[in-house]
Amino acid sequence: MELRVLKYFLAVAEEQNITAAAEVLHVTQPTLSRQIRELEVELGRTLFIRSNKKTVLTDEGLHLKKRAEEIISLAEQTAAEFRSTEESLYGELRIGAGETDAMSLVSTAMKNMHEKQPFIQYSVYSGNADAVIERLNHGVLDFGLLLEPVDKENFNYIPVPVSDRAGVLVLKDGPYGKYERITPEIIKNMPLLVASRQNFSQSFVSWFGYDIRKLHIIGSFNLINNAALMVQTGLGNALSLDNLINTSGTSKLRFIPLEPRIMHPMVLVWKKSRFLSAIARLFLKEIQAEFDRVSKNVT
Repeated sequence: MELRVLKYFLAVAEEQNITAAAEVLHVTQPTLSRQIRELEVELGRTLFIRSNKKTVLTDEGLHLKKRAEEIISLAEQTAAEFRSTEESLYGELRIGAGETDAMSLVSTAMKNMHEKQPFIQYSVYSGNADAVIERLNHGVLDFGLLLEPVDKENFNYIPVPVSDRAGVLVLKDGPYGKYERITPEIIKNMPLLVASRQNFSQSFVSWFGYDIRKLHIIGSFNLINNAALMVQTGLGNALSLDNLINTSGTSKLRFIPLEPRIMHPMVLVWKKSRFLSAIARLFLKEIQAEFDRVSKNVT
């Protein structure tokens, strides 16, 4: 299975049309069709459902698309690393994270890196802990910024010196906008939107003080910005973390913290068995300096 053929495959998957993909790749349509057929024979799977108008991926094709993207990303990253010298680093730093205000610390470390090594590029993947860990295990990401609790057996890690406070995003003029704190007694009657695969950790279970299955959960979300729009319509109230949505000024929304407070600590993780590139080592140096600076200010 050649990288060139995988790139051909991805082009067809993107364009959903053999002729259009051939134009993008600057190859003839018969040549591209033959390469795709040979790839299907090699794998023993049908990768595309073909029609007059569209060429769409089968389930096996979707699986290969994900793996092909990972393989090509790793190949390109490796090639870039070998172009690096002691003076100039080339390549990409790839970080996965959930939605958290702690990304500001990571961004500061990136800025400091960019001032020293302007040829490095930065890629941030947003996703839940399961998705980030999967990509770390496949080598597609260099680091992950994750909310605790995290199974760290296979990872090196650094504790993040800040924590996110949990609360509820509500309409300012809605029935819950008047509260200064959201207590377990209040929340059990609230129509709630929760993050998909919401991790009701032991801290949440203890905080509620009752069977969390009795919560009035009416929906879920992947991105807090989408949840904010749902809250804005009056559909429900989003269980969230602070500082993710701007609620100042003319915003119709308000973040109200939970009481007793729940704070979510975080860790920066990377694979124990993974070779750290010069770019990754530089990032660790910069992020540790940023963590040390914040820790001093906190204390």
